[in-house]
Amino acid sequence: MLLNQQDPSKLARNLSYLQYFNKAHQKEIIEYRGTLKKLDTNEQEIKTRQTSLNKKLEERRTLFKKLDKKKKLQQKNALALNQQIKGNAEKLSRLQQDRQNLMALLGKVEEVFLPYERSKESRPFRRLKGKLPNPLQVKPKRLYGKTQNNGKQKWQGWLYPATEGNNVHAIHHGRIVFSDWLRGFGLLTIVDHGQGYMTLYARNQALLRSVGDWVEAGDVIAKLGRSGGFEDSALYFEIRYKGEPQNPRRWLKRG
Repeated sequence: MLLNQQDPSKLARNLSYLQYFNKAHQKEIIEYRGTLKKLDTNEQEIKTRQTSLNKKLEERRTLFKKLDKKKKLQQKNALALNQQIKGNAEKLSRLQQDRQNLMALLGKVEEVFLPYERSKESRPFRRLKGKLPNPLQVKPKRLYGKTQNNGKQKWQGWLYPATEGNNVHAIHHGRIVFSDWLRGFGLLTIVDHGQGYMTLYARNQALLRSVGDWVEAGDVIAKLGRSGGFEDSALYFEIRYKGEPQNPRRWLKRG
């Protein structure tokens, strides 16, 4: 500009403009570098979170495979046993024998667990009459005391028809005292609630808790099914006091 012999005042003004633009440019560069640094930090955080999520996903997949394997094994065993009891000739006598087997089982369970009363139970089963939740949120189809289709026996519990695989919930705090196959009841879970009260959950597709496990009201303890030689999927549910069946209507909430 000097060589071009420009006006000195104009030259000073242009130099001021140039200095101003240079400072603005330097400020933009600094801000841009700060943004790049933040992006790099965010990218590292995203990678760390992604690694953590991938690890959790793999753990869930492993757990699902184990549960699926256990379910398929139980279904296989249930199917094999179902095929053995489909004959009609001895059906009634088998039903009677199945009831006797259940009573014998409950007697053994009481011998083992009845002496171990839970004196510190904050909400005893007997104080919750009419307040206990249903094991399934569906209306029961077969009710306590009604005659069964064979015309010889009466229902000692409730039958809840529902979609196979639905969650079956414990109705109160207690301990699993039986979790296995029992002829006539299929895959059966029995929960001891103390003071002689027990609940039975039968015909399941899969059992999710083992003997000795403690459960709370609402905990999922089984998957609904049709094991035991039955054609339709349903949950068969009983409440027992010292081995004697009780009418669930007196104990469960009206849905």
